[in-house]
Amino acid sequence: MKNGYLEFDKSITVGQAFDGYKYFKSKKWISYKTDQGRRVVEFSGAVDMGNPDNQLTILSTEKPSTIETKVQFLINGDNTYSVADVNMAGTMQDGSVKDGNVLGSRANVMEAIFANRSFTNLAIFR
Repeated sequence: MKNGYLEFDKSITVGQAFDGYKYFKSKKWISYKTDQGRRVVEFSGAVDMGNPDNQLTILSTEKPSTIETKVQFLINGDNTYSVADVNMAGTMQDGSVKDGNVLGSRANVMEAIFANRSFTNLAIFR
């Protein structure tokens, strides 16, 4: 599936877009089956909050030191796939992890990754 394409941008593979995204300081791919037998491929990338070009706006009293972005792809029975979930979690200065709500659509996050531009979404951590 890393060698496949998403409908909105067929000029670059999923793997090329995620592995080449300059705002992730670390990247990891895993695959697994759910209890119901669904196949999932999950990408995790830590957003580099120290990158001066990063335009992600954080609405929170405490700013996270790291933001983990997870994108889950659901592999269908016919080997096609779709984006099943996009979420963020922030690791705070004290080491605690808080879920983040990304304001805006999943499509905005995916388009930023494929265009290799900073997320411009607002993220709220609770």
